[in-house]
Amino acid sequence: MAGSQQTLPAHGVPLTLSTPLVGAAPTVPASQASVRQQNLSLISCLIFGSPTSLTRAALATRTGLGRATVSRLINELIGAGIVHEKKPEESLSRGRPGTPLAPASRTVAGIGLEANVDFVAGRAIDLAGTTLAEFRLSGLDLLDSPETMLTLLGDSAASMISSLAATGVRFAGASLGVPGLVNTENHSLLVAPNLGWSEFAPLAMLGERWNSLGIDTQIHNDADLQSLAAAFTRPGCSRTDATFLYIAGDVGIGGSILTGGALTRGSHGWAGEIGHLTVDPVGPQCSCGSVGCLEAFAGQASILKAAGLSRESSVHDLIQLLREGDEAAATAVEKAGWALGVALSDVINVVDISRVVFGTSLGSLLPWLRPHIESGLTLRVIGAKHRGIELVQGPMIALPACTGGAFNALHPLIADPSSWIDLTS
Repeated sequence: MAGSQQTLPAHGVPLTLSTPLVGAAPTVPASQASVRQQNLSLISCLIFGSPTSLTRAALATRTGLGRATVSRLINELIGAGIVHEKKPEESLSRGRPGTPLAPASRTVAGIGLEANVDFVAGRAIDLAGTTLAEFRLSGLDLLDSPETMLTLLGDSAASMISSLAATGVRFAGASLGVPGLVNTENHSLLVAPNLGWSEFAPLAMLGERWNSLGIDTQIHNDADLQSLAAAFTRPGCSRTDATFLYIAGDVGIGGSILTGGALTRGSHGWAGEIGHLTVDPVGPQCSCGSVGCLEAFAGQASILKAAGLSRESSVHDLIQLLREGDEAAATAVEKAGWALGVALSDVINVVDISRVVFGTSLGSLLPWLRPHIESGLTLRVIGAKHRGIELVQGPMIALPACTGGAFNALHPLIADPSSWIDLTS
């Protein structure tokens, strides 16, 4: 089966469509191939980035390219299974009805994989944003080694790939999300405190069955991938408000900062680790080895423990207690909200961002957290009343890291479809 898979060549570490289509002024004349590549990218990004379908005429108007050129480029995208034509739409003006163009369905998929504290999961999403297949295997916290967990993930993902490939689906790439610091240059995991993992290469541990597929696979922080699921409505189509601080609470707390859908990476690619900001220098021990971290107060495991719930409990159990007026649950959430208010105030004061999107368990708990967070922001953020700070719940979707991972795998194809077209022609 490996020989039947067609994958994109390595594209570095692009997490979003942030790479500009036009860079510095060239020093030599552009070749015909480079002009074609740039124009294909331009047409592709417009089609995928538009919330409504565009016609050839609309694309010619927006780009300034001739209609014959636009039609030729569109035909290449259609032939490669990247774009498809919908039924013609009637026009109010004279002339032939326009034929809308849209991302193709069930032709090319991106794969999002995730390894977390007690589960592994995978999801395949096509260019239209439709989930084609997925899986989640829970209760894995007692496995004897990371290799056992990751090989299980790789084997399960390979089975999913096999089923989809039998229907003609091809694969643009895969992204593996883990809750820790990763080196995206050499695909290694540096440390994942909540998993107890450090200093090894997870991709190699996905096993022979996965690696024999030849699918380009990258590793990323899970919160970074989750934030893409919050920033994009489907592959290539960012929300109008895609500038925000994303903060997620699974067992621990992760975060990332996006500007126009593009991640702020930092010098090492680790920007956004809000979970390990110190909110109390003499506070409780954190899994990272420090004390008083935000995660020690507002991570899901910490909140459940403070509410008197077991580690096997869920955030839904906590919400039920909150609705019943349970005093311990209310106190635990109040403490978490206080800690979030302290940490978020520091971030907002430093980076001047006004929108905070809460994902996973923190998103579910936001109605109870909000008053305590807002109290802290009012007290600690300089000029708080002038900043228009928004606290919003992110999309409540299952496996957001897998969704963002699949988007991430598809974005290079959307940004530069020429590589895929040449590979498949």
